[in-house]
Parts: sequence; structure tokens; C-alpha cells
Amino acid sequence: ALDWAVEMVECEGAMYSGRECRPFSTDWAVGGPIIEKQEIALEPMTDSDYGDGWLATLANGSAVCMEFGPTMLVAAMRCYVLSQLGDAIEVPDEMCKTKMEVAE
Repeated sequence: ALDWAVEMVECEGAMYSGRECRPFSTDWAVGGPIIEKQEIALEPMTDSDYGDGWLATLANGSAVCMEFGPTMLVAAMRCYVLSQLGDAIEVPDEMCKTKMEVAE
């Protein structure tokens, strides 16, 4: 679902077409350029309320978006989506299925 949301931002709102999304949140070759282009700052977090992970920060005009994630890429992509789409988006049901559900 996170990769789908990033795809929505990158495609400027194009609707889900049924094709597989690029792996923004798991592949540095795909997600890394967004972090660099958007100047997303990443900071390791230990013993936070959410456990160990990463805090991503992005200044978007006068607003600052901050998101936590278990990996750098997940935190950064969450932050990117939040800065572009806000904190409430509708994700198609088919994008919320786990790999196990899809495989069955």
C-alpha cells in the first residue's frame, strides 16, 4: 500500500492500473532518488515509543512532516506521501492484501 501511495504521488494522481507498483520502500535504486530530490532527512531512533527505527523529516513549504518507520526507506516514503497527499488517503482494497493473501 505504501508503494502504491508513492506511485500515486510520482504519477501525479494517476489511478491504480492493476500493474505492480515499483518497490519504493524496499529498493534504494527506486526510493533513494526521491529522498535525495526531496531532501528528506533521516535520523536513527532507538528506544522510541515505536521501538527502534528511523525518523524522516521533510520541510514542505512552511510545514514540516515527520514520520517513523522500521527502515530508512519506509520512514522516508511515509514522510513523502504525508507531505504530498496528507494524512488520510484511500488505498484500493487490492493494494492492502498481504503477499500471503495474494499467493492463496
